[in-house]
Amino acid sequence: MKAKEQRADIRTDAEIAGAIRQALHLDHDVPDEEISVEVRDGVVTLEGNVEEIAQKDIAENDARRVKGVRSVISRIVVRGETV
Repeated sequence: MKAKEQRADIRTDAEIAGAIRQALHLDHDVPDEEISVEVRDGVVTLEGNVEEIAQKDIAENDARRVKGVRSVISRIVVRGETV
């Protein structure tokens, strides 16, 4: 019974991606339509463009808060930001 309980706590990559997309959609400070989400073995990759660095930070934090996320790789670009 313990193994079943532990399995119930494990999320698939698709479930994690869906939860992140939902979190980004609900966060009105983030242009969710500009950010793509990919998950592989709990490692999240965010890609896209935003207007402000705060939006990038918020999107990354939203992703980190989702249960099952092991780490976040951000490829979000802030428009107009020089490298």
